[in-house]
Amino acid sequence: MIEYIFTKGEFNRAVGLHAGVMQCNDDEIVLFLDVDLKIGGDFLGRVRRNVVQHERAIFPIMFSQYDSDVMKHASTVDMELVQDVEDPMQINKQTGFWIYYAFGVAAMYKSDYLKVGGFRLDIKGWGGEDVDLFKKMISDPHINVMSIVDADLMHIYHKRGCDVTLAPDQYAMCVGAWAETLGSQRQVGTLYLNKHYEL
Repeated sequence: MIEYIFTKGEFNRAVGLHAGVMQCNDDEIVLFLDVDLKIGGDFLGRVRRNVVQHERAIFPIMFSQYDSDVMKHASTVDMELVQDVEDPMQINKQTGFWIYYAFGVAAMYKSDYLKVGGFRLDIKGWGGEDVDLFKKMISDPHINVMSIVDADLMHIYHKRGCDVTLAPDQYAMCVGAWAETLGSQRQVGTLYLNKHYEL
């Protein structure tokens, strides 16, 4: 069953997610996902097995794809890259990277979400609400946080922009996230040194 909830006002990810959480029962698992993820079949089973009410929440570590244009252009200059980047859906050092510091994907029981205080609803624009929730979860003495690499969770590359009106810390996070998704150090270095592509 899919249910849509419409909210009014300026974009606020935390408010939207919180509205969804409030539709659930306290003894149900809430899973926060982004729309730009490819999810493998076993991921949901691992969520069900590993999230334990009053004991454990999970913040899985996803694989994030690099910009396919950067991969393609770099491989025309450095032929050794061709085999690594020909299939952007494979997981290796030249197609993407593990995002160890992103906390937007998470699963927990609604009761535990409420217990730690949930999302800060006053954070506007992109970023920050997920980090705040993660800090609350790891600060709770009774809840263990599981954060493991999950190959069934892939962030699909997309172009992005950062709103210059964001708070300084949010803007810095946005620019940093954008820069890391361009390409591997080898790809970006190859293109920069050979002046073959404008990032």
